[in-house]
Amino acid sequence: MLSIDLDEEAKQYVDKILEKKKVDVSELVKQLLKEHADSLPEKAKTEEQVDILPNGKTVIERMGGMPDYFASIGGLSSREARKAAIAEHIQARHSARHESS
Repeated sequence: MLSIDLDEEAKQYVDKILEKKKVDVSELVKQLLKEHADSLPEKAKTEEQVDILPNGKTVIERMGGMPDYFASIGGLSSREARKAAIAEHIQARHSARHESS
């Protein structure tokens, strides 16, 4: 059993709703709590859903997909490994452009 103290304004709202819905206080509270709970967004998100934007695409999809050079490299779960792979790729592109000039 739950007991709460309501101020006068809240009591007036409860009385008005009870009069219109023709239910007891316990049933009214259940209905209101269920309606509120049903209106809340799903809390649990999978790891893939975290990066989904309002338009339904992930950041990677908006940027054109996963870069090909990442697909052939494994072990990129740590930030340092990704930074090293990106730095190596940029350095290789830079060297290739300046060697051909």
